[in-house]
Amino acid sequence: MLNLKEAYYRTAGAFVSVQGLYPFVLGWKLHHGKIPVIRLGGEMEVGESGWQTAQREAQEEARLNIRPVAPQKTYLACIEKQEVTLQEIAWDEARLPEPKPVFLVEHRINAKSALSLMYLAQSEQTPVPSAEVKGIALLDRERILQICRGAVTLGQYLDTDGQAIFSAHFDRELVLEPFVQLRVFAQLLKERLV
Repeated sequence: MLNLKEAYYRTAGAFVSVQGLYPFVLGWKLHHGKIPVIRLGGEMEVGESGWQTAQREAQEEARLNIRPVAPQKTYLACIEKQEVTLQEIAWDEARLPEPKPVFLVEHRINAKSALSLMYLAQSEQTPVPSAEVKGIALLDRERILQICRGAVTLGQYLDTDGQAIFSAHFDRELVLEPFVQLRVFAQLLKERLV
């Protein structure tokens, strides 16, 4: 059983709604020959809270200023192979008085629990890929579920009116691979928990 007081926070990010679409980074470095589809977010810096990391990363990766959206509940996401299970957890707002995350993903590092925090957010701005990001896909609920259900190539996504912003060339024949935070978000959407 996860003890939140003994775990440490390692990464954070946000699912940012921009007029009903969610920007996700298209990874420039392939993962097993596929294009990774990654949440906006990254490593926490010294002295940063999870929410501060999510804000900084959204700005650095997509030039978005974000504001929090409070989730009804917070979940711990357990990942086993490709399966996602969600467990509702109590979020200690007295100990961590920033916006509460929609879910946490636990990773075991050197026998310690490292947590990745994910928040819900909104922005009125159009995302723009930064120098470190070469592509951003703008996904609605149905496209998130579709990418997480099976092998969808970038070309198939674009040919069915999928929206993306590129600052470099991507091979349209390559499959889009949903990384862990996207798979958990898809499960929340599928179960209508957000």
